[in-house]
Order: sequence, then structure tokens, then C-alpha cells
Amino acid sequence: MNKDQTPVKKNKMNKLITFKTDKSGITIRIPKSLISFVAKRHPETPVQVTDSQELMESVAEQIESELLIGDECNSDTKFQTLIDEAIQESAINGRGCEFKEH
Repeated sequence: MNKDQTPVKKNKMNKLITFKTDKSGITIRIPKSLISFVAKRHPETPVQVTDSQELMESVAEQIESELLIGDECNSDTKFQTLIDEAIQESAINGRGCEFKEH
């Protein structure tokens, strides 16, 4: 939630995914049960989960690969773009940083 915005209404899935910060960084936790739940209930192509641990590892690899591959148009990865946008929003809202004068 930004200072000037109303809180975003969280659905059940949003409540299960947690974001924690500490002195060393940010941790995002997606429960294994949520991965299985989403897989089984995909609206177009539901899947039967045969090994939830293997599925979780595969999904983690896919997310990592997707986020860390550079865009064909520029050298930024999707993750870099996501982080840049989050930092810009933080500066706009005066949350822990501000824009530098040139």
C-alpha cells in the first residue's frame, strides 16, 4: 500500500504468498501447497500433480529463468525492470528514498 493509496484488497492467494524483509534482504515465500493448488485448478489446462516437491523445484527454476533472462529489446532482465519500477514507486511515495537532483 502506498501512502496516498487505499489498501489493495487481498484474495486468498495473496494472503498465502509472504514477503519478509530483514537486514540482509527480501524473502518471498510461495507455499508448496499453493503451487499444487494453482496447478490443479488452472482454468484451461489443469494438471495432476504427481510429485509436489519436484513440481515446486521446477516452478522455481521456471520463475528464476523467466525473471533473469534479458529482454530482446534491451539488456535489462524482467527482474531488473520489476525492481526499478518498485524503487521508482518508493521514491514517488517518499518511502526510504528520493529522487536525486541532477
